[in-house]
Amino acid sequence: MSTESYINKIMDETGLSRKDIQDLVDEKKTELKGLITDDGALLLIAKELKVEVKKENIDFNDIEVKISDVSLGMKNIILVGRIKDVNKIFNFTRNDGSEGFVGSFSIQDESGEIRVVLWDEDTRILTNENFVINEVVKIINGYTKEGRYQDLEIHVNRFGKIILSPEDIDYNKIPKIKHSFTKIGDITPNFKSYSIKGQVVRYSPAKEFVRSDGNTGKVGNINIMDSTGIVRIVFWNEDVDKFQGIQEGDNISITQLGPRESKLNPKTIELVASSNTIIKKIKGNVHYKAKIVENVKKLQELENLVSFKGVITSVRDLRKVTLKSGEDVSVIDFEISDNTGSIRVTAWRDIADELAEKLTNDMTVLVSNVNLKHNELFDRKEASFNKVSEIKAIEEQITITSHPQEEKIKPKITKAIKDLENLENAASFKGVITSIRDIRKVTLKSGEDVSVIDFEVSDNTGSIQVTAWRDIAEDLVEKLTNDMTVFVSNVKLKYNERFDRKEATFNKFSEIVKIDEDIDFTKKTSSGNSKTTSRFKETKIESIDSMGFFEIKGSVIKEIDLSKKDLFIYDACPTCFKKESNCTCEKKEETEKRMILKIVLDDESGTIKTSFFGQQAEDLIGKKASEIADMEDLDSVLKDLEGRSLIVRGKASLNSFNDMNNYELKVFEFQFTDTTKELNYLMEELNS
Repeated sequence: MSTESYINKIMDETGLSRKDIQDLVDEKKTELKGLITDDGALLLIAKELKVEVKKENIDFNDIEVKISDVSLGMKNIILVGRIKDVNKIFNFTRNDGSEGFVGSFSIQDESGEIRVVLWDEDTRILTNENFVINEVVKIINGYTKEGRYQDLEIHVNRFGKIILSPEDIDYNKIPKIKHSFTKIGDITPNFKSYSIKGQVVRYSPAKEFVRSDGNTGKVGNINIMDSTGIVRIVFWNEDVDKFQGIQEGDNISITQLGPRESKLNPKTIELVASSNTIIKKIKGNVHYKAKIVENVKKLQELENLVSFKGVITSVRDLRKVTLKSGEDVSVIDFEISDNTGSIRVTAWRDIADELAEKLTNDMTVLVSNVNLKHNELFDRKEASFNKVSEIKAIEEQITITSHPQEEKIKPKITKAIKDLENLENAASFKGVITSIRDIRKVTLKSGEDVSVIDFEVSDNTGSIQVTAWRDIAEDLVEKLTNDMTVFVSNVKLKYNERFDRKEATFNKFSEIVKIDEDIDFTKKTSSGNSKTTSRFKETKIESIDSMGFFEIKGSVIKEIDLSKKDLFIYDACPTCFKKESNCTCEKKEETEKRMILKIVLDDESGTIKTSFFGQQAEDLIGKKASEIADMEDLDSVLKDLEGRSLIVRGKASLNSFNDMNNYELKVFEFQFTDTTKELNYLMEELNS
């Protein structure tokens, strides 16, 4: 079939003009980055428009792409590469009661690596005895999707196929995979799997937690260090058994680790163990000798392990801090300067105790093998001691530009409170205190009782809630009054997902002072809250194709299935909301019934599973969890929900095991469209 024949057939069956078709061809070639001929583009366009054309003369190699060229939204992809690793097959139950299967493997070519996801019958190839690491595979008619950690994946549906050991490929052009060990400092997100060697410098034993479906999971982590840096390795569920028996100080090799952005520090990468991960203890010592950086200013451009020289220009007193785990540890921090700048250095536990005895101001020192870490609050690099770090006095003349006291970052003063919504990290602003909540005691998940106070500061553009904890809260309660005009400096901004707003939190550098200045401020609405703009995007279910915050309007279409734990009630700690058996709070209180409810909503464009927790679930049903737990005729109560119309707002997250929509919604708030009732939420106190 000639090019002209393709065009004529598409024009006849769709009514598109020749120019329309040429525009589609150009778009398709742009989508595939020029890696396709006009004939190949026409064939794919015809297929998408459901126009049947003969394709005997089309060479599918025309649309073969390299892994580095793959981008989100691409379809009809052909990839060739070698098998890097193979993951196990999982089975799951669909909402219609049928059993499904999902499995995956990674392939690599000379340009990169990518995960390939298979479903149901297609997963059988993963069990083929010849489907092994380094074997060549050809993927035909794949398409890209965003994975659980926002990385790209190739999915193969019933119109695609995988060819094992294809005959039309020059194997010499595809480099064999060598499982070499990577230096920690060279780890990037570009490859899906790494193997590393190093010393265990921190060991955090596995802990249990309760998932949203009420089931129990496990998570643990270790920190590994080599001569180029430190990386955190996370183990989930059955994989936590792999690092049992490992101790701090052990030298190990560990393979098949996947990189992802750290949730603790978004500017760093951590590694995640998989079912293929293997840990081995190795003999000998890992040698650490970070190169000495020429000046302190250059440290802000570097990552991982470093050494540098300078003069100690300030030392804070050794102090005790309580971690989230409830553990009390020693910490000391000090500042080192040269004629280009300064950097804050921190040490913990026994190392802090030792340094407190020997550090003095004006001491010229060489600091070796410390780890650089980005401080999000002040947007700067800081250095932390680890088990192989050293500091020693040196006989060397180093000039410093000044003799600063402990550095305070001074963010630019924000002129309007509404502009704080667009900022991150530290901020300073002026306004009028328009409300103050009474100081109160709260119990953290660690069991620690701490003081907390929050107040609202407003100007004529909006308002922001400011919170202070512990001693700072107790100091502020004596000096804050309503209608006081204040300057608030060096507070940390953080997004509160539940209330859809930025809030400010005091830290050790924060200050609030009364100022003599006239500032107009917004009046409260009748509900008592200043007006804000919601981040929840009103949308149709079918258009939810990424993680984010959405508002949808739909009807409950499926009866709640108790056998599938659509409704789950458990005995929970009233402080941390965990199952009684998983609670780690030091102060044990009488348990309360807590509920998780899952329903399916339909808005005529599609369906999506939504999860309601605790108070939201009780408000949806109209009964307390304790009442539901004792009811005999529960089905009649739940059946009343079927057909009800709701507006729900929440966060969408990816669920690879859901065949209705790849995303599920965790509900933050809702309302029945046939009532005016609105949910009231208690603010979840931050642990710090």
